[in-house]
Amino acid sequence: MKNIFVILFTGLAFMSCGLLFTTNNNASLNTLQLSGGGYLSTDEYNEITPFVFRDTNGIAYLFFSSDRAGTYDIWYSLMNTDGTFENPVRLPSPVNETNSDEMYPVIFYDSSMEMYYLGLIRVSSNITNMQAYDLIGLQFTNIANQNYSDPYSITGLGYFVNGDYSYPMMISNKTSWMYRLGFSDGILIDTRMRLLTSCYSANGFTIPIQNGYSDIFIKTVKTGEKFQLAAEMLSRTTVIQDFTFPSNFSITNTQTISNSIPVEAYLSKFNDMSPFVDTTDKFKVYFASDRYGKGNYDLYRYNIDTFFNLPATKNLLAVDKSAPSVNFGDATNNQVFYYTLPVYANDNFCNPSFLKVYGGSNIHQLTELYYDSRFGYWIVNLPGMGSFMDIYIYAQDWFGNISATNFITIYENGS
Repeated sequence: MKNIFVILFTGLAFMSCGLLFTTNNNASLNTLQLSGGGYLSTDEYNEITPFVFRDTNGIAYLFFSSDRAGTYDIWYSLMNTDGTFENPVRLPSPVNETNSDEMYPVIFYDSSMEMYYLGLIRVSSNITNMQAYDLIGLQFTNIANQNYSDPYSITGLGYFVNGDYSYPMMISNKTSWMYRLGFSDGILIDTRMRLLTSCYSANGFTIPIQNGYSDIFIKTVKTGEKFQLAAEMLSRTTVIQDFTFPSNFSITNTQTISNSIPVEAYLSKFNDMSPFVDTTDKFKVYFASDRYGKGNYDLYRYNIDTFFNLPATKNLLAVDKSAPSVNFGDATNNQVFYYTLPVYANDNFCNPSFLKVYGGSNIHQLTELYYDSRFGYWIVNLPGMGSFMDIYIYAQDWFGNISATNFITIYENGS
């Protein structure tokens, strides 16, 4: 095996809490193929730490780390709509430097700066640093460079998706803590949360459950001498308690409780590591494994057909067949329109983070509406309509249930 590089600090044994896989065979595993033939991974080198990024146009890129140029560097490859990839491209300096290893690429969006950034881990002369580069014009200007190896023992950089926001996470092998990161004029640690067990890297996402939601983390752990994939769920549900006083006056006290839900274990005879869950594409899992038999790590994609049919989650997810409802706020037919119109959507299962609301008109294309969490509504903003127009709205929940279409005729202000 050629210099497989894993950041290790302590030789601990870990327990697996299970993984979101249906079987322990290779039937659903796909090696990543190039559009012109052959494979994205090499026979003689290692490819690890995959990360899928989609731009605002929906074009997908796979970022990963490979030692094919001598040290571990960050590469990317365009992913086609059929799931094949174009020839990978090595990112230029200053992202990749000589005599150092770059790995765990993470692309994230900073809403305050309205910019995308590339985060990564760099190891040089036994010093572990986290870096961040802005992606303006693909110039990769360095914006953050801090040494966190001493206090935190970094073992991986991950990503967490929760409804309408996402952020990078640093993983420390000293404890089971995950640290939420912010990148500005340096790397900031915003908040932290603790996993049930320690891990080397993790990626997470949130799903709705009855009366709450569940955070799911897919991780790299170590069982014996092998790296393995595992997962854990941390569910939060709301319990309503009613208290009735002698005067027949009742109040409702809402308490939020946390409970862990283990899922079916997935352990293989191979080394499997650095998983990433593509939540946009049916929760497909990308990871690195040495199962190809060439003595090195290659990238694989586990093609989950549907998240709802997984044994680990189908019992967790109650069957939600009821559609959400959607209506205009403070609006009636034939009233004057002031360019922004609030829209409210409700669902008996999903909170607003798991709802999508769409709006359009007889002269505007249908688009997804922006949710303003400050006021708790979605916003229709369709200027330049002429004298009047019919506005159409509908909502869709996380389970694919679609509301009835609602519409209203609005006159332009001043017409």
